[in-house]
Amino acid sequence: MKEEFVHMEVYSFSEIVGKYHKGIITLKEKDGNRFVPVVCDIKEKDRINAFLTDNAISIDNRFSGFRAFLKMIVPTLKKDYDLVVVKLIIGRYLACLCRKGNELPDLINDDMIRIEDAIIISHVAKMPLYMSHSLLKAQAIKVSPGVPLIALPYTVLSNDMLEEAYTKAIDDERYETAQVLKFELDRRKHLGRHPLLNDNAQ
Repeated sequence: MKEEFVHMEVYSFSEIVGKYHKGIITLKEKDGNRFVPVVCDIKEKDRINAFLTDNAISIDNRFSGFRAFLKMIVPTLKKDYDLVVVKLIIGRYLACLCRKGNELPDLINDDMIRIEDAIIISHVAKMPLYMSHSLLKAQAIKVSPGVPLIALPYTVLSNDMLEEAYTKAIDDERYETAQVLKFELDRRKHLGRHPLLNDNAQ
């Protein structure tokens, strides 16, 4: 399907402390006020933070070749492709290189990459990172200035986090919320498996 792309940028880094100890990378609409939280492994969050701040001490030497490779090939790619976040599956955002003017892919395929890798590619190669308008509209949250806590959409939670939220909703007698969470858990069981989804699906 053809649709509008929205330019996104990294807004902040934070953490979910406690049992799951996950990282959160919050993306912001570049020319607007919509935000999207990306839940990821804590080490992945730190690695991306190091890339974006060019903290050479924190970046493993093995990525130096990756940087050079990106800088070499992406200038030609930028003429014909956009880097777009197109899917959210089992709590995992996926991106792909979409040929300009072409329709977005309907299904997950081998050309897709994790959003964490897309963020790094965007930064190193100076290639704008976009999100499909429909995905941004569905996933955008409100962020209050000066308030460190944000409410995570249930769609970005890992299965374990979703199970815990469901159990707590039952215990607190919030049955409408529990029903929504149960529907999401059941939906995920029928999505199958894919290597790109492993980290957030455990």
